[in-house]
Amino acid sequence: MLQGLKAVVTPVETKSAAEKPIDRLDDIHRLVWANIQGWVGDRIHHILRFVREYHDTENIRGNIAEIGVHHGKLFFLLAAIARPDEQCIAIDLYEDQEKNLDKSGNGSLAIFTSHLNGHFPQLKSQVRAVQADSMALTPAGVRARLGIDNARLFSVDGGHTLAR
Repeated sequence: MLQGLKAVVTPVETKSAAEKPIDRLDDIHRLVWANIQGWVGDRIHHILRFVREYHDTENIRGNIAEIGVHHGKLFFLLAAIARPDEQCIAIDLYEDQEKNLDKSGNGSLAIFTSHLNGHFPQLKSQVRAVQADSMALTPAGVRARLGIDNARLFSVDGGHTLAR
């Protein structure tokens, strides 16, 4: 049935593991999963890889921010796709837990900072942690307080209480 057909084999150029550049997202994903407590889906790094590639292709520029950082599990993955000229802003109540009305998390600036210093020192110049109540933030207030005019990624996972 397959007589007369020749197998066509195209050589694949491979590089040894030592020659392949390490993707910052993959590297940070590995560290996040091994070291940071929190809640995020296990496919998020694939989604963020797509977002990064799309933003690069379309030249979408801007900073990265997250409200509801907890200890940084998602935040550090978001920061992994930041370009060198982009800021990464981590907004949380942190130790101001009396404002956490639904007790949806127990964020800690000390733990977040420990993760930043211990696991992700390469991100330190881009990351800024801000203690704030997301229920009191407005777009104008965020721009004024954080000194950023735009964000290409802005994750909101804070204040799980219904507004009244």
